[in-house]
This record gives sequence, structure tokens and C-alpha cells, in this order.
Amino acid sequence: MILKFGRPLSRAAPSDCPVQLDLIRLFEHKPGLAWSDTDVQTLRFGLLVDAIKLLRNPRAGADTRSGLLDWIESDEITPFSFRVCCLAEGLDPDSLRDLLNFRFKRDRQDA
Repeated sequence: MILKFGRPLSRAAPSDCPVQLDLIRLFEHKPGLAWSDTDVQTLRFGLLVDAIKLLRNPRAGADTRSGLLDWIESDEITPFSFRVCCLAEGLDPDSLRDLLNFRFKRDRQDA
């Protein structure tokens, strides 16, 4: 599977995030950018790992944790949704969700 991005990203980055703005400009100037299956798989795995690392990080803010837990709770099916990322890695999304909710339940109540 090769994903091609021929139009600008739909989400605008905040003006106080110059690195994100540079990335958007980079992608906007490369119409037809192609991602290999390996690229997509690597990104999916990275999203899962980064989400768990951020949830475990005591310095992560409440908004960050809440957003991650919302992503984990969602049953949405999109290329980079929690459920799709888990299935692509051979993980049971419901079991992992239950485990993460058990581990970080207090964080959700505090947020």
C-alpha cells in the first residue's frame, strides 16, 4: 500500500510551533509524496510506543494525557487510529485498551 499526499495538510499548526510549520511547508511543496508499507507500519508502531511513553511520563500535561486517552478509547477506523495501529502490530486493541485504562485510570480521573 502506498499513500500519496497531493494536497496540503488540513490541520493548521499553531503559529508558535515553528517546527510543525516547517514540516507542513515541507509536505506542501512535495505533491505526490509516497509512503511505503514499511513507512506506514513504522509510523503506526511509533504512535503506539510514543503514546505509552507519554502516558508514563509524569511531566506530560493533563491535556496531553487526556488527548491520548481519548485516542485510545476511540473505536474510529482511520489509517492511524488506535485500533488500526494495534491490529497492524498484531495486538488486540481491546486488551491493550483495558490494560492502559487500568494502569492510567487515576490519570483520567485527575484530568
